[in-house]
Amino acid sequence: MRDKTFFIDEVEEFSVCGNKMVFFKGAEYRLPFHITLPDGEHKLEDCADCLKGRDFLAEQMKERNKLFPLCCDEHSNLTKVRQFNFKDFEGEHIEI
Repeated sequence: MRDKTFFIDEVEEFSVCGNKMVFFKGAEYRLPFHITLPDGEHKLEDCADCLKGRDFLAEQMKERNKLFPLCCDEHSNLTKVRQFNFKDFEGEHIEI
């Protein structure tokens, strides 16, 4: 299981049968991870379609990453989060 962090936006306390209950609202964050190819006869190095698709996605990712995290209002908020580390999103996590 990958490490994840849960960011709490709201805390709601209520009572059920005399017991105090707490409800948290928020969202989780997970670090990017490597995708490994399955074992078997299909090899990325030998499949022209897979190579073409990989190269296409790699180029799109490079273009989008040029702006990240300042690409939109939502992602810009990441720079305010203590746990955010831009290095987590650099190329070493994406094998191209």
